[in-house]
Amino acid sequence: MEPGKWMSFGMLFIFLSAGCTKENKDQSNLTSNFYQQKPQATIEQLVAEVDNGGFNQYFFNSSGVDCFETLKALKKRGKTQTAQILQRAIHLINPENLPENQLVEKLRNRAVNELDDEQVNRELSKLDSLFYKEPDGPLIP
Repeated sequence: MEPGKWMSFGMLFIFLSAGCTKENKDQSNLTSNFYQQKPQATIEQLVAEVDNGGFNQYFFNSSGVDCFETLKALKKRGKTQTAQILQRAIHLINPENLPENQLVEKLRNRAVNELDDEQVNRELSKLDSLFYKEPDGPLIP
């Protein structure tokens, strides 16, 4: 191969490598942005579900599988009283203190029998009332 062609091949390689690196960086930024936005999304889901049908609906619908992520997001944002309400609700539907992954799996499979228990639902209803008072102020800007 002629010396000039090696130079062209080398420049093409550098150009393609730079494009791949930029693409990977862009993909990395998208992933990073997703994880930065997800906590807000889980809080929004919590508000929407509880406002619409209480904690029973939140846990029954697919949003409930994110309850532990939502709990972390509330704490991270300094919404400690609301986090305590959610923690109490989680405890009500998880009296056996199953590990997070097991409870999430039960929620995913809609196998949380406590959601059908009248006493649990009365207690969840009390927590609904506390949640509606927005003890930490509005959760969604």
